[in-house]
Amino acid sequence: MSEADLPERGWATRHGPARSWANLVGKPALFLDRDGTVIENIPYLNDPARVSLIAGVRETIAAFRDRGYAAIIVTNQSGVARGLVSPEQYRAVEAVVIQALGPGLVDATYACPFHPEHPWRKPEPGMLLAAAQDLELSLAGSVMVGDTLADMKAGAASGVGAVAHVRTGHGGEERAAVEAWASARGKNLPRTGFADSLGQLLSVKLDF
Repeated sequence: MSEADLPERGWATRHGPARSWANLVGKPALFLDRDGTVIENIPYLNDPARVSLIAGVRETIAAFRDRGYAAIIVTNQSGVARGLVSPEQYRAVEAVVIQALGPGLVDATYACPFHPEHPWRKPEPGMLLAAAQDLELSLAGSVMVGDTLADMKAGAASGVGAVAHVRTGHGGEERAAVEAWASARGKNLPRTGFADSLGQLLSVKLDF
């Protein structure tokens, strides 16, 4: 698929009944990278049968929801622009991810099908900013969780209050770069935490 065939804004899908979206106004969000954070990382995933949740993700997302957070997936999907994943395959995978997580757990998914550059493509903050505007969320109280430095930079650029890096997916190979980035930022927001996985996130001391 060529860039000319793609929508200018990327893809945004709201999950659940429309009446529930009004309840998100003013809430902070748990922004979640998808591949390598919520599900096992498979490059250019185009087969919904290969979707596999990482252990503990349901429980962690549910715990954040109990604390008043919205849950938003923000995912780079350059495989679409590269011609390796069709829009239909992406939608099929997305549907299985949401089904696997369970009803009512994720409020929306934002996806960037562009490559190599676009305002929505992490490390740019476009997906987070769009979600905050669309759903009237509070970025200052929000958290961005991901396995790459790009995820952390997107969170910081959007104005979230905290970012958390996980070792799953690309996290092991990117941990040193994220630590160096966090150290260079010093006491500047966002607060930065480190966990082995999303399932372990609640043990990270970030004043959630």
